[in-house]
Amino acid sequence: MKGSEILPQDGNWVYQNLSELAKAHGGPEKLLDDVFNGGEKSGLIKGVVYTLGAAVVAGGSYITVKYFKQGKEKKKNQIYGKITVKPKDNDSGENIDT
Repeated sequence: MKGSEILPQDGNWVYQNLSELAKAHGGPEKLLDDVFNGGEKSGLIKGVVYTLGAAVVAGGSYITVKYFKQGKEKKKNQIYGKITVKPKDNDSGENIDT
């Protein structure tokens, strides 16, 4: 039974259809339990799907940024080469820490 058969567009409840639906579920309490549990499961599934989707997007973004940063560093090293500068000795013969 569709929701539109119980609560049509005009907003008036069709009590006969609602009564038949409750009877099919084993009574009004069982109907409400089924509606509540069905919504709870649906919400849980949506939450898991959204969480996994967000994790995939975040992981993919991290990998992409890391890839481009490594490529940028690699290109910079190819252009300039690795340059290391050692501190020179001062007059007293000690190394200067920078």
